[in-house]
Amino acid sequence: MPAPSMHRPAELPHRLHRIAAALVAAYVLVHLANHLVALRGIGAHIAFMRAVRQVSRVPAVEALLLLGVAVQAGSGLWMLVRRARSGERAAWGTIALGAVLAVLIVAAFSGMFYPIGLPPAYRATFS
Repeated sequence: MPAPSMHRPAELPHRLHRIAAALVAAYVLVHLANHLVALRGIGAHIAFMRAVRQVSRVPAVEALLLLGVAVQAGSGLWMLVRRARSGERAAWGTIALGAVLAVLIVAAFSGMFYPIGLPPAYRATFS
């Protein structure tokens, strides 16, 4: 089997998808850690969240994360369409995981952009 090459066009989306997946997974792990810290109380949760936001709210980091999400979605859809056109069997578990991740991302973004319906203690954390 030949070594992977960036010169073959079919491999580029796979490689980008993996890189973006690592970036998004790192953020998701920190996000989940934030929820786990909340089990110690609202004060611990807000302190952890503020510490993480020192990094995650840097414009370059936000842009990189949004780019990672866009690359993840775009490359995933591209590979799905390519498989469907070739008649190759789709990996339905992977597709389902991608769909769940998409729903969670939309929910997270809607919470970021529309925090009005949240309790006052949480609404304050969006500023």
